[in-house]
Amino acid sequence: MMGQRLRQAWRDAWRHPGLCLLSIAVDFIFLVAFVMSYTILFSQTSDHIAAINSALSQQTADFVATQNPQALALSPETTGHYQALLWGIGAMLLTLYLLWTLTQAPNWWAAHKAVGEKPGFLKVLWRMSWINLVWLVLFVLILGGSVWAGQESSMSPVPLIGPDAYTWLAGLLVVILAYFMTVSYSLLTRTNPLRCGIVEGFRHAKLYIPLFLIAVAGTLLLGYVVTLIGNVGSAFGLLGIALLLAWIAYCRVLFSLTAQKLHQST
Repeated sequence: MMGQRLRQAWRDAWRHPGLCLLSIAVDFIFLVAFVMSYTILFSQTSDHIAAINSALSQQTADFVATQNPQALALSPETTGHYQALLWGIGAMLLTLYLLWTLTQAPNWWAAHKAVGEKPGFLKVLWRMSWINLVWLVLFVLILGGSVWAGQESSMSPVPLIGPDAYTWLAGLLVVILAYFMTVSYSLLTRTNPLRCGIVEGFRHAKLYIPLFLIAVAGTLLLGYVVTLIGNVGSAFGLLGIALLLAWIAYCRVLFSLTAQKLHQST
């Protein structure tokens, strides 16, 4: 069953080269736009991050030396750096949301179209935009909670859990979030893809999880290959990126096909 679905997804993608080339081009635009915008926005917040880290290190040293809890209180200057940092993070998240929504909507529209569905582009864009808000809020809560818990742990004289544990936990939660997000994208032709994605993600976990692991493993492997051949020359690097984006486009078709077959069987 798994092998048959993998081959059928390959045939569907191969029969629609224009849609696959569209996905590759849009993903490449996303990568370029994201790197450029992230570089600009991060450069504006890096000074605040350095100032906060310096202040926290000094506060921790003062607390260890004096055992005075007031040593951990934030100064007005540090609070100002925190506020500026939050504004910078907010700008990065908003930029990520807009770029991700505006590029993934046509990509998943193309994937659904490749498997024989007739999705309306504006409908896909609208559903992608509002479910991405939910995923973004959950993503922020996970990362924000991890940073807060790690900071509290680092300042505690006897932490119950080390800061690294919170980082690993946040990573695991982000992977789980990415799993349900991918399933919801494969159900964008449904009326409520968010609810359907969560329900189907649990109900058909034995089918979706192996597909998700295959997609992640292939992406990581090709990403590693890109880093290797990129050192040979820029042309090889672009070729590797094209192969990586082609694989991602194929995975979208695979998930869309799986969701379609499950819907037809019920």
